[in-house]
Amino acid sequence: MPSLISMKYKGIISGNCCNSCTLDKNTSIFFNTMTMKLLEMSQAIEERIEQIKKNCNQEKPSDGFLFASIETPQMFITVGQEYVIYLQRYGPPHHGRFDPCKLESIREELGIPAPVLT
Repeated sequence: MPSLISMKYKGIISGNCCNSCTLDKNTSIFFNTMTMKLLEMSQAIEERIEQIKKNCNQEKPSDGFLFASIETPQMFITVGQEYVIYLQRYGPPHHGRFDPCKLESIREELGIPAPVLT
């Protein structure tokens, strides 16, 4: 049975996250790679939890392990339009840092004011 996490990301991997998405090849590869890494990590965590549960001695409930179910809210992220365009044009940023000159150029094209740093 697939995990809850893998079911959430299934639509992104197959490219069916919504009807209005149009991503270029580099952006799709970037998002799919990140999604696959998240899936791999979640599956590894789930497998480790199962191993720990199997190794726990049920006759000694005071071994110091406590497993609790924690409800977490579904989270949505928003990405500025300038970042989507950046990824479409230039691909993923080098070492995870967006080029500020390229971002500023895109913001000017879109008429978005530069963020104010405080």
